[in-house]
Amino acid sequence: RAASKEGNKIYGVLSVLVQAFYKVEYLFEVHENCFNPPPKVKSAVIRLIRRTDIPSMKSERAFFVLVKAAFNQRRKTLRNA
Repeated sequence: RAASKEGNKIYGVLSVLVQAFYKVEYLFEVHENCFNPPPKVKSAVIRLIRRTDIPSMKSERAFFVLVKAAFNQRRKTLRNA
């Protein structure tokens, strides 16, 4: 989810918040049998590199609230959210 691009079905709050502050590199998947007990979800290793060109914003808190409001109801327009 953290590495997903916009337009993808799993693109959401986590994707926006992580990608606003970090460059995300998807490295590789980890097989379920590497864990005990094996999880029912897919696992992967990612690399986070701190961005030097962080977008300007009023405050990080205000940005978090805006992103959460935007993704709170996916079917509505951002203006209505």
